[in-house]
Amino acid sequence: MSKFIVWIILLGVSLHGYLNPVKAQDVSFTQEELNWINENPVLRAGSAIDVPPLHYFRQGVPTGYSIDYMKLVANKAGFELEFVNAASHGDFVLMLEQREIDVMHSLTPSEERRAHMNFTPTYMNVPLVYFGRTGSDQIRSIEDLNGQRVGAVTGWLTTEIYKTEHPEFNLSEYSGIIEGLNAISANEIDIFVAQLPVGNYTLNQHFISGVEVIGRQFFPEEHSGDLLALGVRNDIPILTDILIKAAYAVTEQELSVISQRWLNEYNEIENIGLTQEELEFLSENQTFLVAADPQAAPIEYIDQDGNISGISGDYLNLIANKLNVEFKWLGNETIQDGAESLKRGEADLFSAASPNRERLEYLDFSSSYLTISTFIFARSDESSFANLSAMSGFNFAQVAGFAITTYIKENYPDINITEYTSVEDALIAVNNGEADAYAGSIPSAASVISSKGLLHVNIIGESEFKAFISIGTRKELPLLSSAIEKAMNSITEIEHNEISKKWMATQIAPVSDYSLLFRFIIGAIAVITFVLIWNGKLRNEIGRRKEAELEMQTARREAEEASRAKSAFLANMSHEIRTPLNAIIGFSEVMSSGTFGKIQNEKYSEYLKDIHNSGQHLATVINDILDLSKIEAGKWKLNEEEFHINKCLDDALDMFKELANTKGVEMSCHCQKDIEKIVVKGDAHCIMRAIINLISNSVKFTPENGKVYCQTNINGTGELMIEIIDTGVGIPEDRIDHVVHPFDQAHDNQYLKEEGTGLGLSIVQNLVKLHDGNFSIKSEVGKGTRATITLPANRVIAA
Repeated sequence: MSKFIVWIILLGVSLHGYLNPVKAQDVSFTQEELNWINENPVLRAGSAIDVPPLHYFRQGVPTGYSIDYMKLVANKAGFELEFVNAASHGDFVLMLEQREIDVMHSLTPSEERRAHMNFTPTYMNVPLVYFGRTGSDQIRSIEDLNGQRVGAVTGWLTTEIYKTEHPEFNLSEYSGIIEGLNAISANEIDIFVAQLPVGNYTLNQHFISGVEVIGRQFFPEEHSGDLLALGVRNDIPILTDILIKAAYAVTEQELSVISQRWLNEYNEIENIGLTQEELEFLSENQTFLVAADPQAAPIEYIDQDGNISGISGDYLNLIANKLNVEFKWLGNETIQDGAESLKRGEADLFSAASPNRERLEYLDFSSSYLTISTFIFARSDESSFANLSAMSGFNFAQVAGFAITTYIKENYPDINITEYTSVEDALIAVNNGEADAYAGSIPSAASVISSKGLLHVNIIGESEFKAFISIGTRKELPLLSSAIEKAMNSITEIEHNEISKKWMATQIAPVSDYSLLFRFIIGAIAVITFVLIWNGKLRNEIGRRKEAELEMQTARREAEEASRAKSAFLANMSHEIRTPLNAIIGFSEVMSSGTFGKIQNEKYSEYLKDIHNSGQHLATVINDILDLSKIEAGKWKLNEEEFHINKCLDDALDMFKELANTKGVEMSCHCQKDIEKIVVKGDAHCIMRAIINLISNSVKFTPENGKVYCQTNINGTGELMIEIIDTGVGIPEDRIDHVVHPFDQAHDNQYLKEEGTGLGLSIVQNLVKLHDGNFSIKSEVGKGTRATITLPANRVIAA
């Protein structure tokens, strides 16, 4: 298997990240930094030039998105700003390089600029577009700029790129956006490069006519937008450290408030032929409630943030951008609940619905964006049937409210139907033998089969019913329905294909050639392996820099920044990593079971077993890495509730009884009297997770005839102490302080008989810290380990 993994790694994988706004974390300044702030309470900051709504003057006062952001960061650090004026953006850059100002907003980091200044994390990605005269040919490649009269703003990084990399362009420079757009209107130039919201604002506020966006894809593609950051003078490193910490303390909610104040008004509505009546309706009705099926992946489902995701979610997002409106999930638990809400006028539209006679009475439907064939699913030991006609007298498990359920009821009354609330429930009923069959689509069924491991379910026939998935709008909203139809018609073939490729690539195809699926699995494993290798290299780099701390103090700051970047990256990558990993495990299970035909080549069966085992191991590793990164990135939210601590202890111990018995390890619990009455206020899942990790380690590293026991008590100050004690191999004294650090382990790998990532104790410490508690370890090699969780008295309730 090791050769197989090495071969996968050698395939080479590249990851392209998307820069998001900075994520919030607590501001924790050192005493040295606090002293510096007190001694230097005022920063000289570059003010504004005429680039609304990012930055400009209003009644002589600098204002705009970037000004508000810079003020917010300065406020979190405890600074006041003294604004300094300049004639142009380029002058501000020069002033910062010459240290005449301390900080400047709206700067795009580049290698050339890093030689003269430092940068905080980027806070905004402003898309660049091409403006031209109305009716001009669209810009679709960089070759389309040849022979054109191109305009750009002096001092912008984009302008410098065009001057150095494309000297053949007929380039004219302007001091600002207004001059450039007026030059297009006056036919002095053909194309002007500008940031989309800035260009839209200028056109609206200055009544410049005859100008529109003629190119949405910017070239060179690697510079498709201006990544804005705060530039900081580089001769005072401590100032950079302070502002970086303050920038990371800006919350998403605070960024959202600034965005709504300055940018939402200038989101462009694409000209898709909306009538004046439709435009007025949309301007007066900005938010619409959507009924969606919460569990119909990949067609649609509700993600962890309560948003509609899947194929229908992507189409809704496209349409929302084109109409400049917001679609929000209604919150319906089932598709049937959504239908009833629409009938009562409590919802506005269905995001994924197939027209039928009943629905046509209260809904208007858009053009279909997805046509799905339906199949008959049954247990593997059932005979094959050609179609629904052959299923007379059988018991079907169907989803209430689905169009195919209504179709079967109307056309095949001899089929007995039991209705369920979701595809998952219906297929589980079939898998468990509670129903004979289920009729539905392969994408939704494959998603459930692979995620739930329903190895007994197979395709036994095909239904003649086809679902034409569309957006259904309440008949009382004809203007919304017509606007959605126009938006749907404006979606390009490329956009349709991108959505289809994104969500349909993981469905199981009933064919005997598994080469495409193997390539998918190989690619997904390669991505995950690359992330793990990247993590390991990052860990080694951090260790190297810590060893050189006495020689180079700046290494510590770089290591901390790298760790934050790693945490933010992995926290945001959770969906991208878990999705292919779930597919690897689920599809390998389905293929091994012969769901769509027995695999003839034994070598393939061997590979599938290796893939499945490796996937399960990677799942454990990835989940630990992602959970730790989520905590470090400040994205882990406690689900506060009151729970009995003895229930957590009993459940955790029960999980390891079989393993302990197998290893010959004695397990017991010694709890304070009346512990069953002790109630804890906190996140039961987090506390349970911490206890499980500690028991798992104790059982893992305790040899035969050893003991693992748990004891609890309330100390003199009212704190709850939970101790997991073992008689295992113990931890060397010089390693105890390291084992709670990510990726550190108690022993060198050659002494370990068990696999591990070195993340378990770090996760325990962080989960306990989230509860304002303490975690400590005492250990002696050859005698055992005592791990103690202490929860504060204000979280302990004596019933």
